[in-house]
Amino acid sequence: MTHYVAELSFPVAGVTPAQATAILEDLEGFHAAVAPGPARLEITMSFPAESPVSAQRIALDRAVDAVASRGGRGGGTRTGVGTMPTFVAVMTEDEFDQRESFDRIPDLLTPPQAADILGVSQQRVRQMIDEGKFLSAQRVGERTIVIARAEVEAMHRTHVNAASGALQALADNVATVLDKSKA
Repeated sequence: MTHYVAELSFPVAGVTPAQATAILEDLEGFHAAVAPGPARLEITMSFPAESPVSAQRIALDRAVDAVASRGGRGGGTRTGVGTMPTFVAVMTEDEFDQRESFDRIPDLLTPPQAADILGVSQQRVRQMIDEGKFLSAQRVGERTIVIARAEVEAMHRTHVNAASGALQALADNVATVLDKSKA
């Protein structure tokens, strides 16, 4: 299942804070944001769905019901004035984040977590940070340091590959010595 974001705009004026709160409650579980304006009501919601078409149906059904029962002028019906949106946009969360220029926060590790992955001591990780071997290392607050997981995993892969290459070279040398001793 993919997570989608739906944006809907309703021609509803004068939504009170209590009505906006009631709409939010009706949309519980949809990570909704409700923004009442002077001439319209904007709703943004996020949820999983099987496809964009399914996401659009879910967004329309839930938002229209919430507005009709709480904030619309239609007296609780889906056909009343203001209960049908004048704008609907559905996109994946990634598309929404890209459009809004939201940067993804990378997975972060503390030095003890990095040490576990690398198979070294916490002190060695802190030494590597001081040596500038982790470009992503940042201090958060007074005492906490974080490092991007991707950088730690890349370093681990590099060291594993180097160790594997060194072991292979050693095995080749041993085989050569044994072959020479047999001759």
